Amino acid sequence: MMREEPGKQRSITIGRICGLHGLRGGLKVVSYTRPPDNLFTYTPWLVGNPGNWALHRLRGHEHRSKHPVVFLEGIEDRDAAAKLANLYIAIKRSQLPDLPEDEFYWCDLVNLEVRDQDGQVLGRVTDVLETAPHGVLVVDGPGKILLPLVKGEIIRRVDHDLGVIYVQWSRGYQ
Repeated sequence: MMREEPGKQRSITIGRICGLHGLRGGLKVVSYTRPPDNLFTYTPWLVGNPGNWALHRLRGHEHRSKHPVVFLEGIEDRDAAAKLANLYIAIKRSQLPDLPEDEFYWCDLVNLEVRDQDGQVLGRVTDVLETAPHGVLVVDGPGKILLPLVKGEIIRRVDHDLGVIYVQWSRGYQ
């Protein structure tokens, strides 16, 4: 286990440790990835809380009832596992695969400025919510706006170089 150097790279939360399993240091986890098994494709993991991450390597995992069980290197018993209970699982942003130019990760939209079709600033993205049909951008500006994350129809273009999302949106829809 190594401590992450602060300020080096942005971390992306991909899951949470939700409980203990057995006497050999098993940890029950909840995946925030889609599909859920993508959680196991990333290694190493950062385990902890934002700003206080510890690096852990995945030794193995098993699919049990409701929650998968993972085993981490250096965590050999229930007492060691208990110290990790209720902590988050993250990875460094650089661990995510590159996407085609017209695609983006939701985490990369947070803090971008949002402008409507007339170039007016609506605010900044503070969060992305997952809903059944599509994601929703939470935009804080003069008021809070919830923008459906529908490419082409509402999301016209994402310019990462300028840090701007261009949308088709009328202020009256707030």
